[in-house]
Amino acid sequence: MLKLTRNLARRKWPCGTLRARIAHRSMATSSGPPENPPSPPGRGLGYGNVMDQMLSSTDGRNLFRFTKSPHTCSIIGAPMTYGQPFAGTDSGPAMLRDGGLREMLSNLGWRVEDLPDLNFDPDALQLQPSSPPTVFSKLETSFKAKNAELVGRGSEKIYELVLEKFQAGSFPLILGGDHSIAIGSLAGVLSAHPDVGVLWIDAHTDINTPFISGSGNM
Repeated sequence: MLKLTRNLARRKWPCGTLRARIAHRSMATSSGPPENPPSPPGRGLGYGNVMDQMLSSTDGRNLFRFTKSPHTCSIIGAPMTYGQPFAGTDSGPAMLRDGGLREMLSNLGWRVEDLPDLNFDPDALQLQPSSPPTVFSKLETSFKAKNAELVGRGSEKIYELVLEKFQAGSFPLILGGDHSIAIGSLAGVLSAHPDVGVLWIDAHTDINTPFISGSGNM
């Protein structure tokens, strides 16, 4: 290891910064104990270690300050399939559960509240008559928004439950379902915490409104 650090120190690093740091570490290694104790196996070099359990190393006051103690994750199954034309997205919540999601959350230190899946059957969504024309029917005819009322009513259910769980001090975890579940999910989050930031990670940005969606997908 000492030979390796000396070889690295001879290289021409920009501004000599890294060279100086490596030389310093080399001298510390040869003259006495390291500045940081060695890490346990599998924990890296001692800087920015990744812990096996997220909540075991913190009391959660900073990372999860909006959740009450003991920290509870409320799983909300949202088997939505109306926001796009393909079948199968409604199987998502069951597949994630079967894949061990609850056990993974428990191993991370969470208490798990697994709620029944939301019912998005048309009869359960209390659809309005199509005559006279409603705002939903106008969106479907004028902007080709797919299943606007089904998506809207389903989003309302998601919104109400997400908001309820935030107000109870839980952390809601919403399982889809197609990408339209973001409508109700974000509405619930923003109602509970208006200053929240949103990190959107996706292959493509499925964050359309009925007015700008070229495909009609919601």
